[in-house]
This record gives sequence, structure tokens and C-alpha cells, in this order.
Amino acid sequence: MAYEKTHNIFDLAIRMQSSAEGISIAEIMQQFNVSRRTAERMRNFIRERFPQLTETIGEHSVKHWHLPYGALKNYISFSAEEVSTLQNALRFLKHMQLSEQSRILACLLSKLKAMMKPEVCCRIETDLEIMQASEGYLFRPVQKVEINPHHLARLRHAVAACHKIRLCWQESGYTKKWGTLCPYAFIYGPKHYLMAYTEQKHQFRYIGLNDIVDVRETDDYFIRSSDFCLEKHCCENFGLFSETAFENEWLFDVQAAAAAKNYIFHPHQQVYENADGSLTVRFKAGGVLELDRCLYSWGSHVKVVKPHNWKQMVREAKKNV
Repeated sequence: MAYEKTHNIFDLAIRMQSSAEGISIAEIMQQFNVSRRTAERMRNFIRERFPQLTETIGEHSVKHWHLPYGALKNYISFSAEEVSTLQNALRFLKHMQLSEQSRILACLLSKLKAMMKPEVCCRIETDLEIMQASEGYLFRPVQKVEINPHHLARLRHAVAACHKIRLCWQESGYTKKWGTLCPYAFIYGPKHYLMAYTEQKHQFRYIGLNDIVDVRETDDYFIRSSDFCLEKHCCENFGLFSETAFENEWLFDVQAAAAAKNYIFHPHQQVYENADGSLTVRFKAGGVLELDRCLYSWGSHVKVVKPHNWKQMVREAKKNV
């Protein structure tokens, strides 16, 4: 059996054990980009070598296959590349000042190493030192952010439990404000925010995690909107500003086309190379001020085709800041 096929079989076995509900044929086809017949052969190969493979009927009568815990205990090992990647991710989280996530990942790395056999640890240690010395990230300066870990822990529990919170935070660096909010999610970027819904104003608001002064979790529950999707919500906004999404069309001239082609301005953007060498980028998102800041960095090399009243929209947005 070819190396790639062997690797896919082993990867499938791991996924069958790590998934609580198991893996379906359709999921095998999607995850490994194979035909249905090949997906069935992969499943059959695992079933022949692991008789403990179980079959369950899930939603819409779809069959799933699951390997019980411990079935692969003598087969799973960790490479220097995998451990090094986790260590690089830890460095990145620390630079982004996500201290709680850094702590959790550091604990995960310690547990991972504790599970390794001593001879495996010794074998990969030298490779790890070389990799860590030869790989680095080019970081830009970021504002120092101090996030209270106790506040973050309470917020996480409230988000998971759908508990309303009484929150005290600073606005404009000086004024303290109290409010009862429904915590929905966290959004990370140059600055990190709590995304919460205010029932009084019927809208979402974003509060900097480092601006929070006090958090009090209540016993009152809230019901999350069934149609809320964090990924969709973020894609509808360019940056943090929450506005109704609208059609954007930017035209980059010949000089900037090559550079613009290598940018991802929006996750759902459509890019078209024009006959004259220029580049058209289209996407749907709100956030006039953030969009304007991005356009400003391209100077005269970009033209806003849509919205047609772009300059007026920018003037109106700046009045409301």
C-alpha cells in the first residue's frame, strides 16, 4: 500500500476514535477527497483490522462508525513537527496576549509530553531544539493588554451556561458603566472583545476584555438566538463595527493589482482580473470606518465602484463617532 494511502487509513482510524458519534461515509469522502467506493474500502480496511469497530444509526438514518477508547493506544505517536507546531502556536498566543489560552495550551503540551515514552521524548528533543531555533514569526507592535483571568473565567462560564451577567466596564478610559448583558462570544484581534447582547437596546455591543472592571454572573438565563452564527456575524462586518452589510466593489489599478491579488480583504470575496490588468474585488460587509481605513492604505491605486455614494457614507459615519 502506498505511503499516502496508509497515512489516510491511519488518520481515519484516529478520527473514528476521537469522534464521539463516529464518522459517516459522506464525511470520509469529504475529509479525504475520495469517491464513495474508496471511502467504503477505507472503512472496510479498518473494520478487518479492528473488530471492535462499532456501527450506529444517527440523524436521518445515517450510519456512523466509531472506534472505542484505547483501540489505538499502541499505534498513536507524536512527531517533532507536531510538537514544534504546538510550541509555535503557544508563542503566537503569548504575543497576541491571550494569556488564558496560552496557559491552557502550555498545560496541553505538558500532558502530551507526559504521555510519550521516554525513548520517544529523547529522540525528538534534538529535532525540537533545531526547529525552534530555525523557525520564527515576524510580529508587529501591539498595544499591551491586561486581561483579568478571573473575569475571563466567569465570562466563559456565563457564555457556556447562557447566564446573564452584571458587568462593569470603562468607557473612554475613565467613565465606569454598569449593565445587564447576555454574553454571546469572544472576538480576538489587535484588541480582544466580549460580544454581548443588550435586551434593553435590542442590539449587540462589543466590550474590550481589558476594559472590564467587574463581572457578576446571575442566576437568570437567556435564550441564544437560534439563527446566530458567530462566523457569519463576523463576515458581515469589516472589522469590529456592526452595521448592515452592503455590496462593496473595489477596483485596483494596474500598479496595485498584483499586490491586491495576494490580499484577503474578506472571507467571501470574489476577485476578477480585468483585461486591462486591473483587479476587481467584490464582497458584502458593513463597517464604513474600517473599510475606509483599509482603502486609505492603498491611496489613489484603488477606486470604490460600489457603493456609489461612498464618500457621503464616510462623512456620515465620521459624524457619528
